[in-house]
Amino acid sequence: GLAHRVVVIPAAQKTDHGGTASRQYSGSLFEQALLLVLDATFHTLWKADGTPAEDLWPRHANLE
Repeated sequence: GLAHRVVVIPAAQKTDHGGTASRQYSGSLFEQALLLVLDATFHTLWKADGTPAEDLWPRHANLE
């Protein structure tokens, strides 16, 4: 495989309307967990790289 690590994020299926995996609607729990995992991954890679935030800011997307 291409990956050195695999992260499994269990979440409710879109067809799980009974709330057995989560009380949240459809993939909300998965999306929230994914946001946290990717944010932590980016932060770890950024700290390992050592690039100052000022150098990264011009490449940041402005979605406001």
